Amino acid sequence: ALAERFERFDVLLAPTLRTLPPRPDQLWNSEGGFKYTIAKQFSLAQIPAVSVPFTERDGLPVSAQLLAPQFEDRTAIVAAGLVERLGEWSHEP
Repeated sequence: ALAERFERFDVLLAPTLRTLPPRPDQLWNSEGGFKYTIAKQFSLAQIPAVSVPFTERDGLPVSAQLLAPQFEDRTAIVAAGLVERLGEWSHEP
């Protein structure tokens, strides 16, 4: 499915977490793994993903991740830099 998306788009934008960032005591599940990230599936698919701070909600930072086609790490990094500059996080209050 990702390969089909990359036929139409150079990069994809996705949330880094499913929810607002958790408190430190909420980070690990009972099996000892990080339970909030959705990046794991992209790593398994060998898709480069770069997470960048983007905005803030309820006093917590919210990030986005940029995904690029397999072996296009540079594309993901360049796109992440552009999105980071556009996000609310990069602006002075």
